[in-house]
Amino acid sequence: MEDMMTSHSWSGIREGLDMQFLAWTIIWMTTGFIGSGLPGEDESRLRLDQPAVARYFRTQLHELLDARIHA
Repeated sequence: MEDMMTSHSWSGIREGLDMQFLAWTIIWMTTGFIGSGLPGEDESRLRLDQPAVARYFRTQLHELLDARIHA
């Protein structure tokens, strides 16, 4: 899969973007969220099993990737 992602340019993705690093960033963020959640108030953790938290994480991940891909 890594070879598929990094071996050619993709339409709509800026030239020179390190696709391998982008893929690992997605993996790191997702596994971190699944394993640890997000920090909440008073040292609480916001977890994947809370639908609003999952939606929030997904939205933030997409916005971050859009900004990185189209910068």
